[in-house]
Amino acid sequence: MKTWTAANVKNRFAEVIDHVENGGEITVTFGRARKKVAVIVPYKKYFPRKPRRLGILEGKAKYSFSKNFKVGEREFFDL
Repeated sequence: MKTWTAANVKNRFAEVIDHVENGGEITVTFGRARKKVAVIVPYKKYFPRKPRRLGILEGKAKYSFSKNFKVGEREFFDL
């Protein structure tokens, strides 16, 4: 995890985005004391995707898709 001052984050924001897009994390410090005020992390790490359940039908129902179905399971459940 890198540590950057708030001024560096402001001045080099494009680099911050590139670093975070590639899975990196940045701690942001502020002031003369360099107090830690924030952490910039990839969105997927902050909000991890949870698998969907079938709810009350879990264990009682199944789903399957035919081979020629045009929408994949992932796209179907993202609707």
